[in-house]
Amino acid sequence: MPARLRAVLEASLGQVNKACNKLADSQAKVDAKQQKQQAKAENNDALKAWGGLFK
Repeated sequence: MPARLRAVLEASLGQVNKACNKLADSQAKVDAKQQKQQAKAENNDALKAWGGLFK
C-alpha cells in the first residue's frame, strides 16, 4: 500500500474513532442522567410509602 494512502486511511480512522468516542460519551451521560432520574423517582415512592404509614 502506498505510504500516502496509508497515511490518509489512518487519519480517517482516527477521525472516525474520535467521533465514536464522542457519541459513546454522550450516550453514557444520557444513561447516567436517566439512572439518576429513576433513582429519584424510586426514592420519592419510598418516601410516599413511609408518609402513608403515619397518616
